[in-house]
Amino acid sequence: MTRELRTGYDMIFELLIQLVDGPKPKTMLMYKTRMNSKQVRYYIGFIVEKNLVTMKMGKTVAGQKRDLYTLTENGKSFIDAANRLR
Repeated sequence: MTRELRTGYDMIFELLIQLVDGPKPKTMLMYKTRMNSKQVRYYIGFIVEKNLVTMKMGKTVAGQKRDLYTLTENGKSFIDAANRLR
């Protein structure tokens, strides 16, 4: 079984796609994108810095207080542009 290597661009795109349907905590993003915690921390930091995503304190479905990540308009524009290039 071979596994295709993902580029940084692929990882950023996967994180942004996960946020299209609403805010999510970092742990959920980690599981959904099959990244380890170090990778998620790095790429979340990058996309927050580039204003593609915002971080706010909120409550998860289970009612726990967590940092939730939300897609910005810039993030939505990035996804649209990336889809046109694919």
